[in-house]
Amino acid sequence: MSKSVYDIQNESILLKCIAAQREEYSICKKIGKFKFVLSVIIVTIFTIITSVTKNNIVSSVSVVFAFLLIIVNRVFNDYIAKKKNHAADIQQYIDVKIYSKVTEHNCEEWGTIISDSQIAESTTNISQNKMDDVRNWYSDYSKFDPMWQVFYCQKENLRWDSKLKKEYKWFISIVSTIIFLILIMLSIAINPTVLSCISVIAWIFPVADYTYSVYRELCDEAERFKNMQMENENIDILLNNNEYRLAYFKQIELQRKIWNNRKNSILVPDWFYKKRKDKHQHAEDSIAENTAAIKSEEQ
Repeated sequence: MSKSVYDIQNESILLKCIAAQREEYSICKKIGKFKFVLSVIIVTIFTIITSVTKNNIVSSVSVVFAFLLIIVNRVFNDYIAKKKNHAADIQQYIDVKIYSKVTEHNCEEWGTIISDSQIAESTTNISQNKMDDVRNWYSDYSKFDPMWQVFYCQKENLRWDSKLKKEYKWFISIVSTIIFLILIMLSIAINPTVLSCISVIAWIFPVADYTYSVYRELCDEAERFKNMQMENENIDILLNNNEYRLAYFKQIELQRKIWNNRKNSILVPDWFYKKRKDKHQHAEDSIAENTAAIKSEEQ
């Protein structure tokens, strides 16, 4: 039997790739954090100042700045998209290398991936500590045949991401609702003049724009996850019916959709991810252990 996914994923170059794509995503998340500060935190503070001070100049400036903020956010979005695409390309390189090696198939069957020279350039500054931090990316399904290992790894990818995004969607919804209520109440309670109310409403637009774009993307992604998970379940049926050749090509199709989803995926802040990482990883490892135990009992 060939080497398992669990073994292959810990090869030096792949560990560098995992660390490199994590750094790429972290850059995007830092910009996203700056966007959040601009669009939400500073908006809230500026609203308080506008409400407290009965200065028409301050109110007028706040209206202009609020609409400029929307344009600035669009520029940030373009840069984030570029970096996110590159990180997704690195992730695709990782998965294709692992899956093609474990199934002993040609990488080219999985479609075009980023070149080795680009990978070498992207992983130049990755230290050993960073590599050690990303070991055992996938849970241990080494007791299964290669095709089943790919199946469970894709399933784990989809399950992990969909759970994380669902939790983040609830977080965004609750926090945004609280902020909107605070802004409205401050406007009414502190300085209920017409101009003050107009300036507060103008400030709410960037907050609403940021919140709606995040929420809409999370809803769209949830729908994509639902469809991809259905495809994964269909592959399960094919494998159980020993239709391995058809299942293999379906896995390739699914992997391309996972790749495209990563390019369009909303980024969850690092602090939110880290807060849930251990819990999610423990759950995935337990699922892998239980699945392996069930397989052993059936043999």
